[in-house]
Amino acid sequence: MDVIDSQPGLGSNAEDGGPVARPGRRASIVFSVLGLGLGLEVLVWSRVMANAYPALNSPWLTNGGFFILSIALIGVARGLGSWAWGEAYGATLVAIGPVIPFLAAMVIMFLYVRQGSGAHADPVLLGVSVGLAAWVLAVPPLMWLARADTAQTRSYGELVQRTSRAARRLAWMGETDSDTATTGLFVQAQSYLELLQRELGIGGIPASGFRYANATGYINLWRALHRLEESLIPLLPRPETFAAAMYDALRIGHLPNGPKLIEKVHRALSAFGDATTAICAPATPATASDGSEMTALAVLMEVRHAINVDQDDIWERLVRQRNRLLRTVLVTSLVGLLLVGVAVAFKIPRESLASAAVFYLVGALIGLFARLRAENNAGPAVDDYGLFEARLLATLLLSGLASVVGVIVVNFAPEFFASSTPTAALDLNSVFSIEHNSHGLLTAALFGLTPELLTGWLSKQSNDAMAQLANTDPAPRT
Repeated sequence: MDVIDSQPGLGSNAEDGGPVARPGRRASIVFSVLGLGLGLEVLVWSRVMANAYPALNSPWLTNGGFFILSIALIGVARGLGSWAWGEAYGATLVAIGPVIPFLAAMVIMFLYVRQGSGAHADPVLLGVSVGLAAWVLAVPPLMWLARADTAQTRSYGELVQRTSRAARRLAWMGETDSDTATTGLFVQAQSYLELLQRELGIGGIPASGFRYANATGYINLWRALHRLEESLIPLLPRPETFAAAMYDALRIGHLPNGPKLIEKVHRALSAFGDATTAICAPATPATASDGSEMTALAVLMEVRHAINVDQDDIWERLVRQRNRLLRTVLVTSLVGLLLVGVAVAFKIPRESLASAAVFYLVGALIGLFARLRAENNAGPAVDDYGLFEARLLATLLLSGLASVVGVIVVNFAPEFFASSTPTAALDLNSVFSIEHNSHGLLTAALFGLTPELLTGWLSKQSNDAMAQLANTDPAPRT
């Protein structure tokens, strides 16, 4: 599948500024070859074929040599991906980054528990190599995470629909009234329309990059669309303007200054005289005039702007929460990977590491159940730009780690508080043993609930924000 880079300045046509095709198919073939090579190296390095080919036990095939070769191949794949797919490749790397340390830690634990740390199968080096290889090679089929049309399909679809409708209205206005086409509002609306069409790929290739991988690009597009629709208010036929104004009056009750804004809408409509008596019947209708009508239209624009800014700010807070949570997951998973690497490097008993993995899975499972129950009670579901998925990933990681730490704390606390000068060392072999630690599974299950209790304030904030969005419109945009 050929990939076309649509980012400005990356592969653009010098004559018309349009996107040009990058060698996506060739890059995919080279990526497949690199993946095959790395897969064969992993098989040789893990000594899976050592019995069939005794030559693979040669002392010349060292862990350091395999690791250097892996890093070299991974570096080649990384450079090739950036050259072939540009910003979309790097954005996808960042998007899937939080799960890579978790994957590497699982590979290290599996290799250490199931195999010996032989000369050709160092679990830490091999696990890190597998994680990095999966990181750079899995990007091409996952680049939809960084494309405007696929990262958030529902939001993209509505943006395209409303942008196309605005484009048809502008085209009709320009054809029917040449004076309107020269006004400042019309020119401003055209500039926003061009931006939206370019980013959404209407008539071309949808944009891609970091702004869509982290969802901030969608917020910027919604802001541009709102400015476009605000500019159209004075240019629309009067019946549409009146209907939009009354619709806005139904949407602003939740704002702190909502009653004042509603009063402004009614006063603005009264400036159009008897034409609006069916919509708004003021006690003392004003006499229509050109000056009062222009002022009223400006007021209606500002009221719509206040509504849009409030909505966009709420969406932006949700996106920020999602991105901060993902960064927290990345840092925590890196710490977890370091702990697993240290445990394997000090050659702790394999049975203890396997028991710790069981405690981790029990805590993660209980945490996921609690997370799903909280989501079920959260109210109406709206598009949250990946916040739900980020919460699930954070729960899987934090609940598992909390359960492991909880097992240690529960077993160590009695010895610590039994004496004013505790000197007895903690026997991790007995702590991480399902056979000797009879309460370990129960402890892991209880501590698996702690991350949900500690992060409940975050869930409450996001749920309140989504409830505000759901109650903003009689017909919400999501």
